[in-house]
Amino acid sequence: MIDHDNNWQKKICRIYYREVVFMTDFLLVEQLHRMMGELPRPRLMYRKGIGMRGYFKIYRSFKEYTSADIFCEMDRSFPVRARFSALLGDGGTADTRRNIKGFAVRLYSGAGEYDVVCSSLPVFFINRSRDFLELAESMRCRTWFDGIAFEKFWRFVIKHPEALHCALRLFSGEGLTASYRRICWYSVHTCVWNNEKGEQFLVRYRWIPEGNDRNGLKEGDDRIGEERIIADFMAGYNPDAAQDDLETAVAEGAFPAFELWVQIMDASYSSHPEYQRRTVSWNEAIFPPVRAGILKLTEMEPLEQSEKLCFSPGHLGPGISLWGDEFSDFADYAHKAGGAERGVRT
Repeated sequence: MIDHDNNWQKKICRIYYREVVFMTDFLLVEQLHRMMGELPRPRLMYRKGIGMRGYFKIYRSFKEYTSADIFCEMDRSFPVRARFSALLGDGGTADTRRNIKGFAVRLYSGAGEYDVVCSSLPVFFINRSRDFLELAESMRCRTWFDGIAFEKFWRFVIKHPEALHCALRLFSGEGLTASYRRICWYSVHTCVWNNEKGEQFLVRYRWIPEGNDRNGLKEGDDRIGEERIIADFMAGYNPDAAQDDLETAVAEGAFPAFELWVQIMDASYSSHPEYQRRTVSWNEAIFPPVRAGILKLTEMEPLEQSEKLCFSPGHLGPGISLWGDEFSDFADYAHKAGGAERGVRT
């Protein structure tokens, strides 16, 4: 007859003995915790992304507006690192899912580094930082920023009517894409250009695919985005369609290129409430966009390198600064805090 009680006691002793032996191997425990600390943490937002390298060169000098060498020296090409990404979801999210896309560019010069953080939509949902957490909650189905919780989202829009402009754009063709190369990118945050005379100018950027007009359209092409049916099909057929499109373009030598257009406003307009809000676009009849330069992306960047980058709206060198309103300061802190949590710095 088997003595079950005795076998159970022996089993308990063996388990206890193994745990005691393991816990006294302090070097092993220390190495385990070090490894756990070194594991990369995911971004809070824009988790799925792809990095590229290239160069930027200006068409004309803007010395009368800024002392930043990237906008003054016409005979130079400045190295660039960039990252395309999606606001919602993670690494398994389909690129053609309705989403807000991000495009962050870092330009390297002898005087410093300049980040240009852009979105696929020309406006944002809110103007006040205290509304951000409520907005974030409407972008959460199960975990942080994994999808649009439609009922909560539209309740947020009803409560904050200034968000309607951005919401309508998100739910138009602009919210769908199968190619990062076809998107127009807009800086939601306003920058300040400072020239050598001490004068200041407010500036907003936009990256337009090469060959398109300032609204991102080619002659005879009035489409803004992809049709919903095509987007749904691509989500199942190839969830990484936008990333694959970039890699294919580079492999074939059709390097993605974007022209930089800038809207420049005298700082005297800064007190006007119309130009302090990020929920509206600047009037192009008053402040027409000016073609400034060309960005060409010529190679893919390894994932482990691109994920070590932390882009921030306020990461700017001499001659350019961030317009210091409440929301811009909050967004700059959020980017830097997120990078610090992941163990990287701007």
